[in-house]
Amino acid sequence: MHASENNESGETASHFAQWLESNGRLVAGIGILLAVFLVFGFRYYSGQRINSEHDYLSAVLSFEKIQRATTVDEAALQSLQGLIATHPELKAKYEGALTQELIKGGDFSAADRLGTDVLQRLGDDLAKPYAAFSHASLALCREDTERALSMAQGLAQRLDEGKVDEQTLALHTYNLIRIAMLQQALEKKNEELAAWAAVQTWISLVQNTGSPKSQQLMSAVLRTLQEGSVSLEAYIEHRRQRLTT
Repeated sequence: MHASENNESGETASHFAQWLESNGRLVAGIGILLAVFLVFGFRYYSGQRINSEHDYLSAVLSFEKIQRATTVDEAALQSLQGLIATHPELKAKYEGALTQELIKGGDFSAADRLGTDVLQRLGDDLAKPYAAFSHASLALCREDTERALSMAQGLAQRLDEGKVDEQTLALHTYNLIRIAMLQQALEKKNEELAAWAAVQTWISLVQNTGSPKSQQLMSAVLRTLQEGSVSLEAYIEHRRQRLTT
């Protein structure tokens, strides 16, 4: 490879590194609460009916305002929370997604309270691995990085059985990435290197021995971590070079 190509590759990897590091809290898994809550939330919501069509439409509009806002839209938030209080059947449809929007808006305290309520309500109906992942996400909302790391490591031990499970493939992948990102946040260089190696080993295992469906799932997961033409693999290499030079 020519020097110019090396420079271009390095600059691109550096750009991706800046993007991933600036969005580290979401990449580490806080944002994945959305998928967890929606999967179970809509199951609860199915079959429920809202008696007031006006309130239902108001809830939809309020949530859309919250989604479009770059910061938390307090008026829309209060409106939606009032409608949820009036119509408890709306909780399953909106509270999980609302937790995600609060996180995106930087209101981690409110997200923690609401997310905790959602998890308590779901109870045993929320599959244990997903519950563990979500509780670790809430620990991150409380900026308890050490506890979040400990919980993520415990989950990884439970999921790492040396086989590919399509039901938890995405969760396991994101959780391993979360561990590496948290080790990075805690400035534990050797542990971070080992964590990224574990990510690469897991991805390779799925790509080489997984079923066609598992391989498709892994490709989809990796696409969510793509920034332009730069991949997660490029970021891992960028981190490896920084940690070993």
